Amino acid sequence: MHKKLIVLLVVLALGVAVVASAFFTATKQVSPQSAMTELNIGNMTCGSCVGKINAALEKLNGVGQIDISVTNGRGQMTYDPALTSSVEIAKVISGAGFPATVRLDMSAADYEKTLSENAQLSTLYVARIGNRLLSREDFTQAVELRAGSALAGKGASYANPQLQAQVWNEMKEREILLVAADQNKVVVQDNEVKLEIAQMKAANQDFDAAVLARFGSHERFFSQLKESMIINRNIEQHVVAGLKTDLEKQQRFSGWFQETLQNTNVVIFDPTIKQAVASGSSSCGGTCGSR
Repeated sequence: MHKKLIVLLVVLALGVAVVASAFFTATKQVSPQSAMTELNIGNMTCGSCVGKINAALEKLNGVGQIDISVTNGRGQMTYDPALTSSVEIAKVISGAGFPATVRLDMSAADYEKTLSENAQLSTLYVARIGNRLLSREDFTQAVELRAGSALAGKGASYANPQLQAQVWNEMKEREILLVAADQNKVVVQDNEVKLEIAQMKAANQDFDAAVLARFGSHERFFSQLKESMIINRNIEQHVVAGLKTDLEKQQRFSGWFQETLQNTNVVIFDPTIKQAVASGSSSCGGTCGSR
């Protein structure tokens, strides 16, 4: 069972590694009575594409904050409904070479209500991923543990935007995988986790020290391991079932995960994380230049 779990985790890691995450934000002054639209945007590959979209929208009067995710193929824009519309915004983006369609259009009143609800949630949570809320405590602890580990490199600190962006992307992808498992009602019993831990402990004499160094506590490790087992079980039973080779499994997982990523709503409440993700995202080497 231990070997099987490790193999699945390797397949999982390889699949997630091929999915690059990018989130970019731009802001202009706009009416306090802003409406909000969310668009599906095609043909984006990197930050250069986002720059072209931002440049196009700069010419459209009434557009406010622009949040674009290359990974999800989506963009959120606030706008003054007295000056422009979601349809006009989509038309401008499409005209720049990135086919856009309106996914969601929220009135100024509904958007204000949403912002108020998000502000209340942000005291305890940093984001909503699908139907799951990512707690501020869990995110802070994960960043602090990473900052103190050899993985972060010398001189790393919690305030490092690249470190925050890296941890955010990892936790976001994990939460998305858990959302998918929850939709399939996948269950792992505590006794199964305890058995797995016993096997790991028997195979590694430094097990306790390694757990504390990497996870901070045995309770956190137990929770993380259980989630990993749930994710792996969902992948094994609902994604790669019936496939024979690791290559087939990896290819199936990569396609499935990309689709799941695009279809899962992600709302970041914490402005620090938004900025960290924007700062930590790297642009491509101009592959969009010929568009």
